Amino acid sequence: MNISAKLGFRKKRSKVPTAEPKPVYTEIRSQNLATLYSYKDFLIDLLRHCLIKQRLYHPYLLTLIVEFLPIYNWSNSQFQSEESDQSDEKVEEAMMVDLSHCDTIASNGYGKFGVAVGSKLDPRLDHVINVQLVDGIEFGIGICNESQLKMTTRRDFMCIKGGYGYYNYKTKSVRMKPKYPPGLYCQVQTCHKIRKEADILYPGDVLTIVIQRENVKSPGGGNLRSNFGSDRDLLLNPMRNLKASSRYILSFYKNGEDMNYHVRNLQGPFYLCLNYYYMEGKIRLLSDYNFRKKYHQEKAHQLRMNQETADDKQWFNITSAWC
Repeated sequence: MNISAKLGFRKKRSKVPTAEPKPVYTEIRSQNLATLYSYKDFLIDLLRHCLIKQRLYHPYLLTLIVEFLPIYNWSNSQFQSEESDQSDEKVEEAMMVDLSHCDTIASNGYGKFGVAVGSKLDPRLDHVINVQLVDGIEFGIGICNESQLKMTTRRDFMCIKGGYGYYNYKTKSVRMKPKYPPGLYCQVQTCHKIRKEADILYPGDVLTIVIQRENVKSPGGGNLRSNFGSDRDLLLNPMRNLKASSRYILSFYKNGEDMNYHVRNLQGPFYLCLNYYYMEGKIRLLSDYNFRKKYHQEKAHQLRMNQETADDKQWFNITSAWC
């Protein structure tokens, strides 16, 4: 040991900044949806726990309350917080949407470009967010991190750092090649995975966004719950199910069908985020859409179609051999 070390004069090692995690893009989910414990599941468990204690439990009341009252919403709060620091001209340019139905419907009636921020997503839970396209075609939706809240509303959140989302777009002419085609965008302006225009969302379609914690063993959305409010439910305090993770998985589904857009190794917390692009449009957050049921129905349908295709191919091979 040298003299400096003996006298305590050894220089402290400077902390090496940890590199931010890099997103990993896959077409297949790395985690099973059966392990989801969503915000909606948590609220149902919490209501059950409280109502049983008050001796007011009814098995159908819980889902009715959660489906009737919105648990996610849109907001113009970012615009309002910056309004005092902006000139009148900048306020006119800022993005602001018409909100209705308990702030679950966001309409771009002004035909502006910019961002409408939605609910902050609790990092201790998974989130299943169902969005219906009511009117229009062009929009972008996904999640952004807290760093984007300090930015102006006039931005394309999916194409800058901390933003991940799906862009819905249809070209005006078959001869045109869009600069920004529909598909998955993650922090850069280049489309990571292009979606065919025949498969984009049209009015009436539902886009489901799943934000799931990585490597968290959860109750699985109700596997440990009683259907009738037994005494055991009094001991299962839902607050114990809250558990944050350092990494998250983002996935997109159209009408229950896997769009093969999955991004994992994301670092939260996140906010729901919506982009409009000078075109009128209307987006609605749904509380009563049963994504799990739609997903399993679509998956069963795909299995049947694959089986029928395999059977037809086998029959064709047999008949060809006879000929």
